[in-house]
This record gives sequence, structure tokens and C-alpha cells, in this order.
Amino acid sequence: DIYERGETMDFPKSVVDFFDGKLGVPYGGFPEKLQKIILRGEQPHLETPPAPIDQEKVTQDMKALRMPETEEARSSYCIYPKVYKDYIQRYHQYGDLSILDTPTYFFGMKPGEESWLRIGGKMVLIRMNYITPPSDDGFREIQFEVNGRPREIRVRDKAASEGAAIIRQADPTVPGEVAATLSGSVLRLIAAKGDVVKKGDPLMVTEAMKMETTITAPIAGIVKEVCVAAGSRITSGDLLAVIE
Repeated sequence: DIYERGETMDFPKSVVDFFDGKLGVPYGGFPEKLQKIILRGEQPHLETPPAPIDQEKVTQDMKALRMPETEEARSSYCIYPKVYKDYIQRYHQYGDLSILDTPTYFFGMKPGEESWLRIGGKMVLIRMNYITPPSDDGFREIQFEVNGRPREIRVRDKAASEGAAIIRQADPTVPGEVAATLSGSVLRLIAAKGDVVKKGDPLMVTEAMKMETTITAPIAGIVKEVCVAAGSRITSGDLLAVIE
């Protein structure tokens, strides 16, 4: 599939960095044809030595971000600075989310669903009862049970409060309709409405399961429409932009 359609596909940044040589070179080297497709014809930096790490700055950054003072944390921050920084910020904001099962972590609970969590050495049964539609100011009432005891909280739905519109699906038969490759969110926009782009030019950066993907133009033309904003939640197949 990649050999046949690779020029119209978008690859996660981690994959592009790997084929660019940033994680070393595998035994026997990279398949040249595959590497050329993934790097969009650019020359890989296989012989370029990595920039030296300023350990003193790393230490200061870690203290400022309240990171653990362990070798594992240091190496994680040096290798994946943005991913580890985001993880630490979420940890300080929400606590240890590793206690959640994978579907709950990625998609949240739906009314009627139950989930067992181990909190403070004890097993706790969480049951989601209902979620109200967003109010005019973008808040939802969430009613759930903790070991059978009802609880209710009021949570702001950022997407609703920002007036997010329903994203339509891209038509795969129309070359200029750019579709989301995976379910996740839009990190930042690069191209804007009216921009002239060449085939392969970056349009936006999305994130899915901690992987960043640069969405590129499948054809050359003018950006007629950008259908999402930075922070928008997206699902696979959603229409992101239109080029004509």
C-alpha cells in the first residue's frame, strides 16, 4: 500500500524521524525506495551527528516542570521532550491516569458503563449514569456512582463552549479533500484559507495516541477551506481541508 499510495499518505513524525536517521540506522540500512517515499524525496541526515545535550539546562527545565529527579525521567525528557513534558503537565493536573483502562482513557465513559479502578490500594467501582447536553455557557452536569454512592459534578465542555461545528467526512474520490488519518486532535494549523500550496506542503499537525502527524497537501492548488481549528477533536476520515 505504501509503495502504491505513499505519495498521498501522511506519516507520523516519529516514523519520519526514524527514516531520517534520528534514531540510528538499522542493520543493513533502510530500504531506499521506502525511505524516499516517507521522506518525500528529501535526503536523510544519516551522517549528521546529533546536537550535544546541555545537561545543566535539562536539569533546570526538569526542576521548573516539577519532573521526577530520576535517570529514567531525564532520558525520557531528552529523547521525547514534548511528549514527556505533556505527560508531566497532565499528571500534575489530573493525577495518575495509568489506573484507567485504555478505552476510558482515550474515549471516556458513556452512560450505563462501569469501570473498576484501584485507588489507594482499594478497588472502586465507577458507574456513569448520565451526562446532560451542554448549557449555553458550555457546561455539562455529570452524574455517576462511586461504589453505589451517587455523585454529581459540573464540567465545562471546551468544544461546546467554543462553538465547535460538526466536521463532515472527506470524500476519498475527491483528490483535494484532505482527510484525518487517525482519531485524535489538531495540534496546530500551518496553512490558511487562500494559501497557495504545492503537493507535499504541510497543512497542519495532528496528534493521535501520543504520535504527531504532519498532514500534507495531496495535490497542488489553493486552500479553499480549512475545516478545523487548533484543539479540534477529530476522527478518522473527517474532512480537514479542501484544496482546489
